[in-house]
Amino acid sequence: MWEQVAEGTMADLKDASTYEDRVQEGTRGRLQLTCRMPVPVTAATTLQGALDIQRVAGAKVSVSSNTLSVVYRKGFPWLAVIVAAILGIIVLAVLIVSWMFFRELAAAGVPPWLIVSGAILGMLLIGYIVYKVR
Repeated sequence: MWEQVAEGTMADLKDASTYEDRVQEGTRGRLQLTCRMPVPVTAATTLQGALDIQRVAGAKVSVSSNTLSVVYRKGFPWLAVIVAAILGIIVLAVLIVSWMFFRELAAAGVPPWLIVSGAILGMLLIGYIVYKVR
């Protein structure tokens, strides 16, 4: 489960690393970029390669239509490295419309039983709504 920490436009992306301190050391963070057009697979591959070279812990770049997502484990202030790599890839820099920064809640101290209970209650609620609509 993820909690949104910050969001902004392309102009604000260079300041995204100021939110790094909101993610505890060792937990996972996610930077999600919304682009004008579908993200080329080559841009995502290039970004993954740049993050691997910089040894960003647990970096995983994924693309879904016009959304690019970078998940990483916080060690050294990696968000600054990730943003620099993204801005270095011209294709991505041109396509980005907005961004959102998330942190993982499970690693931030939310008890697992609470996450599981919430998921079960959510599924029960959806089932009840489907039952009533039919």
